[in-house]
Amino acid sequence: MSVILTFLPEAARLYTGTLAGIRRRLGSEHELKTVDYRVDAPTLRKLVAFWRPSGCIMASWNGMDDSILRAFGKTPVVYLDRSPLTKGRFLDVVQDYGENGEIAARELIQTNVDNYAFVGTRTPCNWSDRRGESFSRSIRLQGKVCHVFGGSSSEGDWHGGLERWLLALPKPVGIFAANDLTACMVHEILTRNRIPIPEEASLLGVDNVVDTCERVVPNISSIACDFEQGGWECADLLLERLANPQLRKAVRKYPSLGVIHRASSRWRRGYSQQVLAAVNTIRARACVNITVDDIATSMGCSRRIAEMRFRRETGGTIKDAITAVRLERAKVLLRDRSLSPGSISRMCGYGTENALRIAFKKKFGLSLRQWREKPTAQNERLSGGTKASRKR
Repeated sequence: MSVILTFLPEAARLYTGTLAGIRRRLGSEHELKTVDYRVDAPTLRKLVAFWRPSGCIMASWNGMDDSILRAFGKTPVVYLDRSPLTKGRFLDVVQDYGENGEIAARELIQTNVDNYAFVGTRTPCNWSDRRGESFSRSIRLQGKVCHVFGGSSSEGDWHGGLERWLLALPKPVGIFAANDLTACMVHEILTRNRIPIPEEASLLGVDNVVDTCERVVPNISSIACDFEQGGWECADLLLERLANPQLRKAVRKYPSLGVIHRASSRWRRGYSQQVLAAVNTIRARACVNITVDDIATSMGCSRRIAEMRFRRETGGTIKDAITAVRLERAKVLLRDRSLSPGSISRMCGYGTENALRIAFKKKFGLSLRQWREKPTAQNERLSGGTKASRKR
């Protein structure tokens, strides 16, 4: 049995889906070995000599120097999210950073404000720049103003400069951060300076790292990326290279799954104040056992009147809106094979696993297992989504 050697931080929550995708594509024909990717060139050379792998997969978002490249020798390598700091012919699998920016723009434009902002990472990097460029371009296409913060390389200067910049932004504003960690820093500055989130600053991150997004109040909305798809593409591209030694350069992209709505972002669409408050409450609290009666109470009227007003303005019922948010989150969580259907049902606001199963089947025509086992593009097509079909 041949060995495939992966250099991924296995303990990092971000890469559990990536590893699941790699394992699923490799199946039982290859033995997968995973080591921490933060190794120097001499250690990498020894690991390759020890395992004698058929091929390697390496997470390399911080770029690589020539010594790392040489350490692999003639062993085929697929690089995951490689920053284009090194020149040459590579087999690359990268996140669709342009899509990230477009999704963020579509989400935040719903806040219906005049000013938007992008906050890049403290250390400049390719994926942050790409997300920012796409977001800015998409916002300006709508005739809106987009402010961009790049900052300095010094951590002290970066935090101080970011704070001054955030305070000077026209309010209200929709803010897209380059990732969840950056969004958390923005959240801390806004909260410390008593700028209410989301009333004066709607906030959106990327990666949907739950521990990061939900450790602050209000919780941070985030774009969930299909890391399992990324891992599947890495393994598939490596297998293609092993079957065709002439393949020396290729680029594949993996997509996002959509926005996980939490309390840090809200709509300001042309609803009445009552219905707008109800919509935002549903988006923020649908997965914590909120009921139709709770929404009616928040609207300050009877359930019957609340239902009439909500349907008149949104075209749907309050219950349907709650269910839509819950099932949106369920679709994303099902991509994480470390979560059981029972735990997912609780995380989505359902009292029992069976309740989630029934609602999911009714909405998408697929069981939870069928959804989890299908490739991403097929999921979207079978459930009536709009993503273009992709080979997998």
